[in-house]
Amino acid sequence: MYLETVKIKNFRGYGCNQNREDGFFVFDDLHNDLVIFNGFNGFGKSSFFEAIEWGLTDSVSRLKNFEDIYNKNDLKKSYHLKFFHPSKRDSDEREICVILQFTNGLKLTRKSKSISIGFGNSDNYESTFYAEKDGYSVEDSFMDSLVKDGKIDSDKFIKSHLLGQESINHFIRSNRPEERRAIFMDMLNLNPLYTLYSEIKEYKRSGAITSEINKLESEETSSQNNIEQVDTFLEGRDFGSVSDYLNRIDQKREELKELVNRYSDSSEEKIQDSKVTSQKINSQGLADFNKFIDKESLRLNKLHTSQTDKLNAYKRIKETISRINELKIIEANYRKTAAYKFLLENSYTGIYSEITENVGDYWSSKKIIANQASKEKELIKLKTKLETAIQFNEDENISSHFINNLEQIIRDISLLKDFLVENTELSNEVKNVNRVVSFLEDTDWSNLEKQRKNLNEQLNESYRDIELIDHKIKSASTLNDTYQSLLLEMRNYIDSKGEALDECPVCLSQYLDDAPLSFTEDEPFYHKLLKIIDFTTQQGNEQVKELVETKKSMKVVEGITLDNLDKINEQFNEKALQIKQLITSVLDKSITYFSNLKVEGKELKKSAVDSFKKNRQKLRDLKKTIVELLGEQVKVDNVDRSNIREKIKELNEERSEWLEKKKSNFNFIEDPSISDILFETKELLNKDGVGEFYPEKTELLNKKITRSSKDLKVIEVLIEKIDEILKIKMPDDYLKMVIEYGKLEDKTNSIRDKISLLRQQQTQMNSDLQSLSALQEEAIESRLKNHPLIQWVYKAINPHPFYKNLIISSEKSGTNFKDEEENIVLDQIFSSAQLNVLALSVFLGLGLNNSTSKLNHFFLDDPIQSMDDINVLAFIDVLRGVLDSKMNKKMIVSTHDDNFAKLLSIKMRNKNTTHFKFENYTSEGPLYGKV
Repeated sequence: MYLETVKIKNFRGYGCNQNREDGFFVFDDLHNDLVIFNGFNGFGKSSFFEAIEWGLTDSVSRLKNFEDIYNKNDLKKSYHLKFFHPSKRDSDEREICVILQFTNGLKLTRKSKSISIGFGNSDNYESTFYAEKDGYSVEDSFMDSLVKDGKIDSDKFIKSHLLGQESINHFIRSNRPEERRAIFMDMLNLNPLYTLYSEIKEYKRSGAITSEINKLESEETSSQNNIEQVDTFLEGRDFGSVSDYLNRIDQKREELKELVNRYSDSSEEKIQDSKVTSQKINSQGLADFNKFIDKESLRLNKLHTSQTDKLNAYKRIKETISRINELKIIEANYRKTAAYKFLLENSYTGIYSEITENVGDYWSSKKIIANQASKEKELIKLKTKLETAIQFNEDENISSHFINNLEQIIRDISLLKDFLVENTELSNEVKNVNRVVSFLEDTDWSNLEKQRKNLNEQLNESYRDIELIDHKIKSASTLNDTYQSLLLEMRNYIDSKGEALDECPVCLSQYLDDAPLSFTEDEPFYHKLLKIIDFTTQQGNEQVKELVETKKSMKVVEGITLDNLDKINEQFNEKALQIKQLITSVLDKSITYFSNLKVEGKELKKSAVDSFKKNRQKLRDLKKTIVELLGEQVKVDNVDRSNIREKIKELNEERSEWLEKKKSNFNFIEDPSISDILFETKELLNKDGVGEFYPEKTELLNKKITRSSKDLKVIEVLIEKIDEILKIKMPDDYLKMVIEYGKLEDKTNSIRDKISLLRQQQTQMNSDLQSLSALQEEAIESRLKNHPLIQWVYKAINPHPFYKNLIISSEKSGTNFKDEEENIVLDQIFSSAQLNVLALSVFLGLGLNNSTSKLNHFFLDDPIQSMDDINVLAFIDVLRGVLDSKMNKKMIVSTHDDNFAKLLSIKMRNKNTTHFKFENYTSEGPLYGKV
């Protein structure tokens, strides 16, 4: 089977072929004996071989090596897989596609839009792969078409067929001897042997058996330590054996259960929640019992705290109530003392007299309020009347309304004066009223009004005359304008006719003696007509001027009349405004005065009512105090006050004694007042829980204190018993050991047996590893040490003058290339050209002998690197020898050397040869053609 056609698009150095509709760069006739790729470096020869590798393996070994050299973020942005156009920047639209077609009908297609191997357009590399043969999908078994047993992977398959520029030296130098052995084992179809060896060696290297042995030894030590720790723990507590310890724990359980049963019914707290098991404690029940004890200890301690808090709260409430009772004693003393003082200071006769006086004040205040309200009402009515009469319109100046109501205004003001004279507090307002009366009486209002009317009549007459003059001026001006226009037309007409005119064109008369002008005898007729027209025009303008002068004179008279009228109005307005302001001020102040008197009356009334209520209550308090202190038999108006002072003295002595003993208990800095006592009592009553029991349920509080104290004792007894158990409780670290104590020795013995078995397996593994290593060494020694094809290629090219024979040795470290005496490792001393020959020898020798691959193609990318002419000629002979042999092998060779390509074509002229010449490189890839 041979590779027949390769199609490439958007891969590495190949973009989109502009000469094909599908855009592929197509290389066909690859199944010929020899295919030559010839062109400058960078024109796409290596990309051709990498396309074959990527199509088969989804990877390019040379590109994968970048991951060990470049930063990952740089590789993400590197277009080292997808073709990148230098100017179009259209990489997102491009899709990589490589198609491989073989002579047996197998067709492989691989596509991707990722820009880089292992990274893609973001962080994920993706590709799609299609394999078909004769039109059927064979994606799961396509390697069966390439390899006889289908077991070799695609990566190793490529290595056995493709020798690239960089892989030539990498095959010899970069691979460690051990890795080189793996490659040879694979090429010799001994992969199962090497795989078994590698798996055993890797298993040994992982240290799994050693790790398991160490783990078991640790478990053995731990198990033994557990036994010793349990024994030490029990010996330290004088328990003897585990059985003795369990009996002791069970005894404590019984004691705890008996206490719980004894107290569960006598307590209001939930002691019965202590559900102690009735089963005897054994090793299996020990863990549960320990958990119960821990939980019960926590519960009872919480209950103890809660019960203690409750009891203390009850005691605090009782203490608070006791303090309240103490304060009630001193409060009663204060109140009794105050009652005796009240009785001493007040009598029935005195209080009743004050009540009578309060009633009199009440009725007096009612009369005052009514009187002042009446006066206030009359003044408001008078104010409204006067304001209406005095009103005048300032825009019209003097008001006829004011003049017409003058007599009524004078009468109302006199009435106001009489009203105010009765109140001495309003003397100033009386004076202001007198000023108003003087204004009214001293001013000749009728004469002012008469002057105003005369001036108004004169002014109106002036307005009419001026209006008439304006009409005449307007008429004269309108007539004059029309007449003047006609005269002008007539003048122009006469002037145009001149001496030919012998009669008036208007009246058609030749008679001009009535004209107001004189003419000479020889003066032409038309001259006379022109003089008459000029005279008439002048007379019309003089009439308008005369009327305008007359109007000016009349305007002067109008202005004088207006000035006189303004003076009269100003005089009137000034006097009227003074009257209005004085009257308004007097009325406002007077009304306010009587309104205030009314308010004072209301306050007096309120004071009388308040005093009445206070004295009435005082009288009731007096009656109540007499009953409380002296008894109901004593009459209110018959109280003996002779011994009241002695009673007050006794109460003061009792209070002083109380304060001396108890004042400091309440943090009073000085002797408290009754207000201080009441405030402190209120504060105590507001404390939590006091209101629940004070004052009626203090006995219930005492019962609760007694019951809580009893419950607390019960809880303390149970806690004491729990604490006894806790002292001997097995710690958690030992608990599991005690439970498993009986099994510990069996477990230890079992662990020891496992360790012994593992050591045997370890010994057997080392023995097997040595045997497999020896088998590999023997296999490589027997098959490769004097491999005929490798030796034939090596000797044919003859890279070194002294080391003419190549020995492939197999040692413990791996596979090496040595001289004939096996003293010198050749890959350590050879030059690049010599290493190139060494790589070609191994590659071709093993490849020619490869019986597992169905592909009879070799791919050599620029194989003559650094070779001299003799080596090149020898290499061509080797290629011809391969093609002439019966091995049916075919070659695809690339070279940058034109001479080598030409020489190769000449040497192979009797073979079926395909020659691709790469002529140039464009922005979309190479330009090439068949030679």
